[in-house]
Amino acid sequence: MPDMENTHPSAISCSRALSLNRYAWFLLIAWTTTMALLLIADLSFINKTTKEMAITEAEAHFNRDNTLRTWVASHGGIYVAADKSITPNPFLLQIPDRDVVTPGGQLLTLMNPAFMIRAINEYSPTVTDITGHLTSLNPIRPANGPDDWERKALEKFSKEIPNQELLEFVNFNDKPYLRLMRPLITTKDCLLCHGSQGYKEGDIRGGVNINVPMTPFLERQQQYINMTGSSLILLWLLGITGIILGKRGLREQMHHRDQAEQETRIYRDNLEVLVEERTQELKESLEKVKKLKGMLPICASCKKIRDDKGYWNQIEAYIGEHSGATFSHGICPDCAKILYPECHQSDQDSTTSHT
Repeated sequence: MPDMENTHPSAISCSRALSLNRYAWFLLIAWTTTMALLLIADLSFINKTTKEMAITEAEAHFNRDNTLRTWVASHGGIYVAADKSITPNPFLLQIPDRDVVTPGGQLLTLMNPAFMIRAINEYSPTVTDITGHLTSLNPIRPANGPDDWERKALEKFSKEIPNQELLEFVNFNDKPYLRLMRPLITTKDCLLCHGSQGYKEGDIRGGVNINVPMTPFLERQQQYINMTGSSLILLWLLGITGIILGKRGLREQMHHRDQAEQETRIYRDNLEVLVEERTQELKESLEKVKKLKGMLPICASCKKIRDDKGYWNQIEAYIGEHSGATFSHGICPDCAKILYPECHQSDQDSTTSHT
């Protein structure tokens, strides 16, 4: 680990700035990656949900047609009034009483399940865009033959186990469609019309195709994608803004911290210099005191002191030079008796008279 105490302050500041930049870039990349993954997950979920809704719609129409066809087959067909849109089916001539006349003279013709489902599907475009088609590789009515996609499904059904389906999202009539096809299993009621073709109960005699246009679903899907994308982009921008503002705030805090550390460093350096100066002064004073504590050559008569250079100095001058002491002059009583005896005698007489 590097010694931070011996590292130059500018190097420390640059290292902190680089660490902050790396951390900020890491957060930006992590946040962007997270938002991208969320967008991909949401798009996948929306696409899956769209397909599931279309499949549910196709299954609902298939179950409706299958229930209606089974019910009609169980009753041997239904009679409807013959008119311009419903004419007697020429492929049902082998069925007795294909056509009957009511007492009122109204012509009724028999509609088997396939005839009825075809009529309903031809009528459906006026109500809904979802259409159906009952087809077979061996149709009684040639117009009920399969197209290429239906033929592929029927061939698959003939080679594999029944009760399966073929479901694909394809372009049909230059538009996106979901095409669902399931096998049509021969029942006892079906033999009334198809027994002459050699079918037995349980045989796959064809299939029912449901065509669901995907345009409405795709339009709703695009709306959801736009909403989700806009929300995630807004959230991403808010996160980016937060990271940038956070980086700016941390950078300002680091700047203030560097300034405070610099001021502390300057104060510490000045304090060290001041302590060193005071220590040097104290050493010099101690050296002077040591000199005064040693043996000093002093004249026995005049009391002068000899310094290191061999010069004789007055005692007060020597001590004043080698210490912080100052002197004032006076005369002690003993010296006063010797130098000024008359003053001493006068002081004694004055003291005696007062007594």
